[in-house]
Amino acid sequence: MNASEIEKTYIRIEKIDGKWSCVLQIDQQGFFVVEKTTKKRAAWYGKMLSIALERMINYEKLDL
Repeated sequence: MNASEIEKTYIRIEKIDGKWSCVLQIDQQGFFVVEKTTKKRAAWYGKMLSIALERMINYEKLDL
């Protein structure tokens, strides 16, 4: 799974009370990464989180 697929599947950018948040959503559990910010900043966090998760998954596949 690449970063783009991770972002589409697990990252939500949503507006709550007029401010934007980035949420990592795994099944029924949601984890706020950043909240009460701009849409651009929330989207940036979502993109960076998806890249970090892709790197973690690939590192684990190496079984170091």
